[in-house]
Amino acid sequence: MDICLENHFNRTKQTFPDMDDKRALDSVYIGVIQAVSEVGTHADLKELVKQYNNLLSVITKEAI
Repeated sequence: MDICLENHFNRTKQTFPDMDDKRALDSVYIGVIQAVSEVGTHADLKELVKQYNNLLSVITKEAI
C-alpha cells in the first residue's frame, strides 16, 4: 500500500489553515491509521508510524 501521510497532512492544512499543525497531523494520522488497519498489512502500519514520527519531528522543529 502506498500512502503518504504528508500529502494528507498538507491537504488538511489547506482546508483548515488555522488548525494547529500537531492537531492536523494527529487528525490525519488517526483517520489514515483506521483505514489502513482494516485493509493494510502490519508493514503498512509500521510505515505510517515512521512517517508520523518524521512529520512530528519536522513540525516540532518548525515551531521552535
